[in-house]
Amino acid sequence: MFMKRLMLAGALLLDIGGLAQAADMPLKALPPPAPFTWTGIYGGGYIGGMWAKTDNDFVFAPPASWQQSASVGIAGGIVGIQYQWGNLVLGVEGTAGGALNNGLGTASCNPATACAPGVTISTTSPHAIFSAGGRAGWALGYWLPYVSGGYANAGTLIQTIQSPAATEVGRTSPDGAYIGGGLDYAVWGSGLVVGLEYRHYDFQTQQVVPFNAASAGVPFDTYNTRPKFDTFTFRASYLFSPK
Repeated sequence: MFMKRLMLAGALLLDIGGLAQAADMPLKALPPPAPFTWTGIYGGGYIGGMWAKTDNDFVFAPPASWQQSASVGIAGGIVGIQYQWGNLVLGVEGTAGGALNNGLGTASCNPATACAPGVTISTTSPHAIFSAGGRAGWALGYWLPYVSGGYANAGTLIQTIQSPAATEVGRTSPDGAYIGGGLDYAVWGSGLVVGLEYRHYDFQTQQVVPFNAASAGVPFDTYNTRPKFDTFTFRASYLFSPK
């Protein structure tokens, strides 16, 4: 009787051990999760603020200058592609956006006696700000600090010279460059990426001949203009990584 019980207990232990081993097999066969990669194509948008400053001066005597400044909201779209080698991430990116408020400030001539009494000069913000450039970052898991820079265009800037007697309008579309940096974060290691970015835009000096109400040029009021922008934006995009 004792021997039968002992044999039954041994058989039961063997069955339990076999079940446990069978339960462990699928767990051991599962492959480890793939490491997160910043390699891929991404697209999304941004929103934030822009601090604009425009330096201007008339080409012909009497010498006069003016400076306009303003803070406005901006928003736009992002598209890019990047590749990760070890921790190094390199890519190219393009953006297109614009100001949410088109006023970039109003100023008077300096000195005031150089212009007709009552003259004010205002600048209208660009309908679009374009950029195309590179990014270089250092991957820290789900975090990516980076620097960026490249070409920029300020769309169409409009200067309005307003006096009690007449109105003149000058238009320009300056090219320039930007430099900046930011920090991206892959939310929960997924394709959703959010981040913050700062940029400084510096555009070339443009010489502009304004037009009067009859669409005739006014060469005597030819002026130089040079805008500069600083932006700080929140970005959100989706990274399509290769499988």
